[in-house]
Amino acid sequence: MPIKTLLMPIRESDTSSELMQTGLLAAEQFTAHLDLLYVHPNPNEMLPYATLGLSSSMKASVTESAERNAADQAKRLENELDALCKRVGVPRQPRGEDPAKASAEWIEERGLRDVLIGQLGRLADLVIVPRPMRINPPPSSFEAAVRESGRPVLMVPRKSVSEVASRGAAICWNASKEAAQAMAAALPILRIAGAVHILSSEKRMKQRPNANEVSNYLKCHGIEAKPYVFHAEGRSVGETLLSDAKSLGCSLLIVGGYSRPRLREMLMGGVTRHLIEHADIPVFMKH
Repeated sequence: MPIKTLLMPIRESDTSSELMQTGLLAAEQFTAHLDLLYVHPNPNEMLPYATLGLSSSMKASVTESAERNAADQAKRLENELDALCKRVGVPRQPRGEDPAKASAEWIEERGLRDVLIGQLGRLADLVIVPRPMRINPPPSSFEAAVRESGRPVLMVPRKSVSEVASRGAAICWNASKEAAQAMAAALPILRIAGAVHILSSEKRMKQRPNANEVSNYLKCHGIEAKPYVFHAEGRSVGETLLSDAKSLGCSLLIVGGYSRPRLREMLMGGVTRHLIEHADIPVFMKH
């Protein structure tokens, strides 16, 4: 299935411009529609514990001020999106208006951010999120994108504009069903990648299906992919995968999702933790 709808949750930060540019580049790459999602906080959640002793009128004043600040923030971001769309020639228009062209639109919602990301993400072919600034526990919005949307997630660096797989893609293969699901979901990206490599350890090469069999499978989809055996040699697997992928000229890592019941259990260590802490190229994952 082609990638035709993209969802990117956004909030004001010193990297919001780079993130929006990354989203627009993805829309152009896939001739897709990008929805930029801004969620106004729930008024009841705006009140800090310090206001518990305040009168109703003072609490109302605090809430009104917070809502006004959120509205101002949303307007600044929408104006920035409008300027970026004009600069790169991507029209702002509603989803589905012209599926043959790349487009973008600004969406504002009210409620719980993580809940809305999970809900609206279910009708996106790809959810684009920035690399989390903290790891343990992971931000609920990041977990919602990965666990609750049911859709593939592209984690992108915050401080640079990323073009997905412009130089090549590396599939991190460990013969698991999660790796297979991620690879299948990434087929539209693999078809436009400059080069595709299948990264696997020597141990995993002895397990079925191995990287050579993956290569033959991808040939059936018109994708040439080269098996590559990595050797950690005193480094962690996550560090090795990231380093070797970049050495091969890849600008995208494709990794399996999370097999345990809770994402944050997996983030306590291992490959996922290293990638989320250190990845300076986009990482494609699917739960």
